[in-house]
Amino acid sequence: MQEGITTLPTEVLEEIMSYISHDDIAALASTSKRLWQVSSPRLRSVIPLFASEKARRCIQYLADNPQRATQTLEIHLSKLVPREERRKPSAWRFNSIRGFFIAAKDRVVPPPFVPVEKYPALGRVFETALRNMTHLRILAVHSYQHVDIWANQVIIPSLRAIFVHPAATSPTLWQWVMRQHSLTTLRSCWYDPPWSLRLPSSPPIRRPSVFPDLHTLITNPVGATEILHKSSVSDLIVHGLTAPSNFNVYPVRVLHEIVRSNKHTPLRRITLSGTLGGICYILPLLHSQDSLPPHVRLFFELENRTSERDLVRSFP
Repeated sequence: MQEGITTLPTEVLEEIMSYISHDDIAALASTSKRLWQVSSPRLRSVIPLFASEKARRCIQYLADNPQRATQTLEIHLSKLVPREERRKPSAWRFNSIRGFFIAAKDRVVPPPFVPVEKYPALGRVFETALRNMTHLRILAVHSYQHVDIWANQVIIPSLRAIFVHPAATSPTLWQWVMRQHSLTTLRSCWYDPPWSLRLPSSPPIRRPSVFPDLHTLITNPVGATEILHKSSVSDLIVHGLTAPSNFNVYPVRVLHEIVRSNKHTPLRRITLSGTLGGICYILPLLHSQDSLPPHVRLFFELENRTSERDLVRSFP
């Protein structure tokens, strides 16, 4: 089996490895010299999800080595924290009153870690790393970052996809994403902050659409109302839909944005995920306004005290 794989052309092996995880590629590279030669460039081009301390060292390395950073095509970003070092141990504090054992205990207990840099300095290091990654195509943000991390004006023309974990969303990150006009895929949830904390979401450059090449959008109802009118989406996925109420009017706003977006850019496929009331509210209205695309997918989320059997029985 291994001999059959190694005889495949390099282009075919690279296409196969594009569907394999980073750990599996590393294990596959150790099986033969041929597979190692094909997989080693991809191992260098993909930076997996590291712990915070290791991620900090990785970002520093990319900032200090522009040639290595240009090889990075995909990066998974965890929580970035300032660099820390152990505090120097105190001198022997032995006297006749405290005794030798007390002094020995002060030397045995490891000293605590103390930060040696602040977030503004870390933000500048991260900005340098972003500028060096001139061929970056995929950015995945897994954790919430400090405000200073995204406080830069970097634009990456090669960036095509951004995936943001729901817990990693922030107004400063959204402002940074708004500058990346070359995106084709965006997964970003959004929340509506208080108006006193809300940052303006207008594009920094006047143009008809902020994301003119955006094809796939995965977001929640609030994100749909924020992004749809700024982009040209053909594949829309909205999750977290609920029935409209006095305290939740986003299903109504999502409906209006879908209809308006479908007029200038017809949707090819739409996926609705949420409660039965939320989906059944939007679906007939989209059909009545002739805004349903050719392909429709529905995923129902169970409400409180609702079982799968009750959900099936609710249909006529």
